[in-house]
Amino acid sequence: AHGYYADGHFEDAERILKEDVFPHWPDSSQGHYLEARLLLEDQGQEEKALQHLEQALAGEPNSVPIRYQYGVCLSRMGRLEEAQTILTQIVTPHPKYESAQYELAQVLKRQGNVEAARVPLQKFQEYEEMTRRRDILNAHLALDRATPENLWELAGIYFKMEDYDKARRAVEKYIISEADVPRGHRLLAEIYKQLKQSELAAAEEKIADALEDARRYRELA
Repeated sequence: AHGYYADGHFEDAERILKEDVFPHWPDSSQGHYLEARLLLEDQGQEEKALQHLEQALAGEPNSVPIRYQYGVCLSRMGRLEEAQTILTQIVTPHPKYESAQYELAQVLKRQGNVEAARVPLQKFQEYEEMTRRRDILNAHLALDRATPENLWELAGIYFKMEDYDKARRAVEKYIISEADVPRGHRLLAEIYKQLKQSELAAAEEKIADALEDARRYRELA
């Protein structure tokens, strides 16, 4: 059902829910979540959608996507203070949740709090710009046109996005061409720390230290 929804085949997604999901799993949180998403595709279905979202949250109270849709639904119903509370609870621990930042900015604007809306809107715009740059740099990489600086920038973007596996792959490519530059190993050490690989992080820090010592020695020679 989720696959049909993602492809825009809403009728097929609805059919799967009614024929296969709810008859066997009437309390399915994901089923109710998807039903709410389908209802929110149309105007005027917010009350029904809210009921499904409440059932979904009963089973998965900490689900960020479900809570986000709950906030969106409240906003569309004009329950702006409640929507603000839910969305703020999302973006505080998840500042890179760009959709929630944007939705929070819109809710604050509708409440007349334009100044407060600037903060989540700025974060949304910054994330949009990072996404745009990421896509451009990946296009260079796919065409085998990425320079070492492109790889360094790409690794930094993925690190800020907390996509540490992709950050690691990008900086490893950077290190291949810039093996004697300490900053690549420093960043790789930070990535390994985020990935809970302390031994690898320590090894990269030692390499960076050795490279910096060698550079200082050359400068003094």
